[in-house]
Amino acid sequence: MTILNFYVTFLCSWRAGLLDAQAALPGVNLALELLAGQHLVPTLFVLASLVGWFAGSGKEHRAVRQQALLRAFLGAALAWVLAVLAGGAARAALEGLDWTSAVEVVQCRLGFPFPSVAAAVGFALGAVLWRTDWRWGLACLVAVAVWTAARVFRGLYYPLDVVAGAMIGTLPGWAVGWAGWLERPLAAIVRFLQRIALA
Repeated sequence: MTILNFYVTFLCSWRAGLLDAQAALPGVNLALELLAGQHLVPTLFVLASLVGWFAGSGKEHRAVRQQALLRAFLGAALAWVLAVLAGGAARAALEGLDWTSAVEVVQCRLGFPFPSVAAAVGFALGAVLWRTDWRWGLACLVAVAVWTAARVFRGLYYPLDVVAGAMIGTLPGWAVGWAGWLERPLAAIVRFLQRIALA
């Protein structure tokens, strides 16, 4: 319990120090605020998904890309569920301990954000997309890495939250990316969406 209190107190004071350092640099603070926000990167992901869904030189090329996107969304959904369950288990494990008193010692606004669900979902998307087109996968992984790093420097996450989220997301991402049995159901979904003019 003492080690846990020390860990949480240290990280909360580190987080408070980061916020003080950013206040002295308004330009950096503004850039981090924009990058770490909840709207910019998710909006870019949605726009990139729409471009990936409808762009393509032909119907078959588009169908392959659409299957890859459906597979990526499936991997992201699985990673989201796993990250939420891991976060719930971590909170339940800490419920009986006196970690909240350590948080109250130093200003720690957001409590216990372990693991980063954003990192889990983003790294799952990147891992699945890497299997189909490594450039899309790399772009996704870089965007998520920049986003989560900005959130760490902004004081919204601890570094370990991002590492744990990335691990939780990468494992199901690779599993879904390599699951050959998903080919037929995803192809059937894409054919159905093409029939109703959504693909």
